[in-house]
Amino acid sequence: MANVTRERTGRFVRKLLEVLSVHPEGLKAREAIDRVADSFELTDYERGTYDSGGVRFEKILRFATVDCVKAGWLRKNKGVWTVTEEGAEALATHTDPGDLYREATRLYRQWKRARDAEADDVTDDEIDDEGRSVSVTFETAEEAAWDEIADHLGGV
Repeated sequence: MANVTRERTGRFVRKLLEVLSVHPEGLKAREAIDRVADSFELTDYERGTYDSGGVRFEKILRFATVDCVKAGWLRKNKGVWTVTEEGAEALATHTDPGDLYREATRLYRQWKRARDAEADDVTDDEIDDEGRSVSVTFETAEEAAWDEIADHLGGV
């Protein structure tokens, strides 16, 4: 994410929370991601793909949602994303997108420290990229599975 600033990522996160706020029942992850993407003029870098596959914008947003989930702002269930009351409050409180994302990452680190006593030596600038990547990979696979189940049941 070196070519995408925290401010830019914060804009993506803010838009995601705004989109989900008007859908209290939540949205399928793919639909939420597409709505956020449609709200921005993505850079060539953001539209590009990683060597391992996947569009950068989608990975950047999914990666940032891990912080939002651990902050208590976003709920993910069976491929559906829903903003929580805490998420709506964060959206109202942190009007600057960079501040919003910094708060999400702060709360993520707080959660991680509480969960993992060995993380006490993690500084405020360090982020657990590996843990977030595993979470994003699992979540993407889970969403695909739920979509296939829904398609199958719809065709029965």
